[in-house]
Amino acid sequence: MIIPFRRIAHARLVAVIVAALILCTCSVVSVHKIDVRQGNALEEETVEQLEVGMNAEQVRFLLGNPVIDDSYHTDRWDYVYYFKPGDGPAEQRSLTVFFEDGQVVRIEPPQSADPADENRSVSGGRRIDLAS
Repeated sequence: MIIPFRRIAHARLVAVIVAALILCTCSVVSVHKIDVRQGNALEEETVEQLEVGMNAEQVRFLLGNPVIDDSYHTDRWDYVYYFKPGDGPAEQRSLTVFFEDGQVVRIEPPQSADPADENRSVSGGRRIDLAS
């Protein structure tokens, strides 16, 4: 049985159109990536309220519990916030609070591992230090 030329041409045209639609859909529709948030949200307004002389409960009320609970350095609280938007660069904020006799004596960001590039974190994202 011989298939008419028109049917073959029609089938090829449909196949090309379907393939083109599939390729176009793949480039337009992307996989949704969720935002990843970890640690304590360190907002500038909240961090600005920190003062030397505050007690531990006042700091805990403002910032929450520290992310890193170090039993060897109970007078140091480290707060870290990591945010990775699904389609953007990672952002990391960190803050360290030092206590003596239950009172805040110093508030500082951690030192950068690479002094030439102070605003880069280990993950390649942007690091924002809130306390200076």
